[in-house]
Amino acid sequence: MAIRVLRAEAPEEKAFINANGKDEVCHATGREGLINGFWWPEYVDSTGSLHYGR
Repeated sequence: MAIRVLRAEAPEEKAFINANGKDEVCHATGREGLINGFWWPEYVDSTGSLHYGR
């Protein structure tokens, strides 16, 4: 599981492929996840699934 920290400013929204296999604009949560030694902004889609990316 990724470690999350609060970000001072949330990044803009970003598109990811959701669980249904469709592109969806996801909302930034204002947190970051530590994945393989790198901090990645966290996004949530309409189903509540989390995505990480820049």
